[in-house]
Amino acid sequence: MNRGMKKWTPYKSLIEQEKYIKQLHDNKSKLERPMISNDVKEKINNILTNYYKQLVKLKYYHNGQIFVIISKINSIDVINKKILFSKNKCINFIDIIDLDII
Repeated sequence: MNRGMKKWTPYKSLIEQEKYIKQLHDNKSKLERPMISNDVKEKINNILTNYYKQLVKLKYYHNGQIFVIISKINSIDVINKKILFSKNKCINFIDIIDLDII
């Protein structure tokens, strides 16, 4: 624990304060949505257009954090602009940062 967080330790005496301090810390560590280039958009589009049961590595943005999924795509919902994975995980097209076939 660094000095910056130690100074808040005495304020954790009340549950409400602890929740508020945790929320402040979480908000501080959130990232802005990354901008992706047209080349990356084109690469993602080509992979999704020609996809056939390969293993993919997908990076996506959600709620201030970047996550990675390595899995096969169950289906691509073009109408609702979503990718569905076999683990009942659904990623919106707009949240995709990068996509590669492994």
